[in-house]
Amino acid sequence: MVINNFSEVSIQIIHLGGYMKNILAVGLIAFVAGVMIIGCGSSQQTAAPQAPLAPAWVTKTPRDSNAIYGVGVANVGANVVLARQKAEDAARQDIAKVMDTRVKNMMDAFMQEHQDMINPASSTSVEFTRSVSRTVSQAALSGCQIQEVWQDKDNKIMYALAVITKTDVVQQVKSNVAAQRQAAFLEQKTDDALKAMDKALENWDVSK
Repeated sequence: MVINNFSEVSIQIIHLGGYMKNILAVGLIAFVAGVMIIGCGSSQQTAAPQAPLAPAWVTKTPRDSNAIYGVGVANVGANVVLARQKAEDAARQDIAKVMDTRVKNMMDAFMQEHQDMINPASSTSVEFTRSVSRTVSQAALSGCQIQEVWQDKDNKIMYALAVITKTDVVQQVKSNVAAQRQAAFLEQKTDDALKAMDKALENWDVSK
């Protein structure tokens, strides 16, 4: 009887030892998992947020054959809304400046190519092209759209991107040329000149 009791006790101890080992193993795994979770959580909380990258147009004005872009810049002070307005106004002025040059270049090329249509009794072709380019560029101040605004919070600078489509520019050029057609072109060749202008505008790459 003693031997049998001893055997039973031994078996129970062995079973108890295996049970304790399982408990220790499970506890160890839970402990390690808890440490990892805490470590990940703390790293996520302490990681500094990355500053947003500046759009590409901030450092390089876009160029497109079917649109003209302008970029405006303004310092950001106490009034962020005012800084945005200044940046947008500067972007519009930039477009007007670019348009004045590009319209003038296009008109100069057209007048040079179609000298046989120019009215010699009128003002010079230089004055005509200047008048058209100046009027069109001024119209761009109200005709362009603000496409995007970005604020550099680190350096306290506001940027604005303005754009005007080729369609809008061409419409302005046509309107101004038509208004001055009698003074600019020979009467018998006015219709031909306007048709030639339409073709030139259709093929015009406004990025140049």
